[in-house]
Amino acid sequence: MKYIYTFITVLTFGVFALAQVPAVDFESNGADYITASTGNTGTVTIVDDAVDAATYGKVANVENPAEQYDSWIIKLDNKISFADPSKKVLSVDFRDPSATARVILLKVSQGNDTFVNGDGAAITAYEVQATTAESADWQTLTFDFSSAQGSFPNNAFTNDIVGEYSQLEIFIDFGTAVSSNTFVDNFRGGSQGSANVFPGPTASATSPTDTHAAENVKSIYSDAYTSAAANWDLNPDWGQVTSTNEVQIDGTTDNVIRMSNLDKQGHTFDAIDASGMTTMHLDVWVENAGDLDIFIISLNPTVEPKVTKTLTAGEWVSLDIPLSDFTTAESTVNLAGIAQMKYETTAALGYVYVDNIYFWAPPSTETEINFSVDTTNNTHYPNTGNGDVLAVSYSTDAGSSYTLSNPFSDSDSDGVWEGTVTLPKSTGAVQYQLVV
Repeated sequence: MKYIYTFITVLTFGVFALAQVPAVDFESNGADYITASTGNTGTVTIVDDAVDAATYGKVANVENPAEQYDSWIIKLDNKISFADPSKKVLSVDFRDPSATARVILLKVSQGNDTFVNGDGAAITAYEVQATTAESADWQTLTFDFSSAQGSFPNNAFTNDIVGEYSQLEIFIDFGTAVSSNTFVDNFRGGSQGSANVFPGPTASATSPTDTHAAENVKSIYSDAYTSAAANWDLNPDWGQVTSTNEVQIDGTTDNVIRMSNLDKQGHTFDAIDASGMTTMHLDVWVENAGDLDIFIISLNPTVEPKVTKTLTAGEWVSLDIPLSDFTTAESTVNLAGIAQMKYETTAALGYVYVDNIYFWAPPSTETEINFSVDTTNNTHYPNTGNGDVLAVSYSTDAGSSYTLSNPFSDSDSDGVWEGTVTLPKSTGAVQYQLVV
């Protein structure tokens, strides 16, 4: 009987172990299992624990910036399931050398529970808070998701969640703008859900540099070009349900925007002058076909015209939208001051990926020839006292006829005259003479 009892005990433990979410413990999981959320300027490194290396081994050293709502994303190989009512608690080990009481928030998102908020939209993210003890030793924090609060803006909704969630985030000093240097380890709990595979593209969109040279582009978001969008905010709080992250296409270093449960989503940045551009480009991949509204927004006053595009499922769709299409019945967007963009949809598009957002213009059909002529060693010409100026007489037909350019200038009177001649790129050979 003893042997039978022992066998049953081992068997039960084995089933329990298989049902648990595998702990992210940084012993077997590397630095890619804890990464800063978009906009988080903090750093994280995997180190040997200096207090109890025998127990904890390698841990994550998190240097959190002085921001209220920066988070750290924990990579999950499998989704967290809360289907088992006895497995609703998530835990994490935490150490703070400064022995400060801190508010820690644990958030699960991109879930499939069917609870809805007051607007009838599904709540796909939930969170639970805990406060650390004022201790410099390791402590275990527990988060009971049987009474989880809907993540902002759905804080008024509390539910016993039962679905699967594909993303886990930890916020250190939630709601308080203080910096800290702490250690975390052993994220565990819940039950093991389905494999955490996100629907999405298996390859990058076509490189835009194959079509548009950098000098003809003003980029908002693309690895292919230097961004013109200073102070870029991927995910401003506009009361959206959408869950938004920057991710990489598997097997590449190509950064793209990934959205799920899209209702609306905006991006903000310092104003871009797109007045010299003609077209807006973006590449979009959607899990399910449907319509997507795309807005560009200028401020003071706010003008936000939209263009609606119908998207095909399961492939990159390259959109090139004439900027003249962005108009409203009342006014036209100020292309000299584009400071925001936005997507909206009422369709169930599933996962949505966006890349290569930029304005472009056709290459110029003209070329400029810039002249700089140093006359400091010429004591006779041009004689500025007599009103002389320097120019170029040029011919594009092998000397049969000449055209006189606009006068050059020597604005600082240093004897160096400068000027420009603009010609069609198809001109061919040019002959020129300096004239006074």
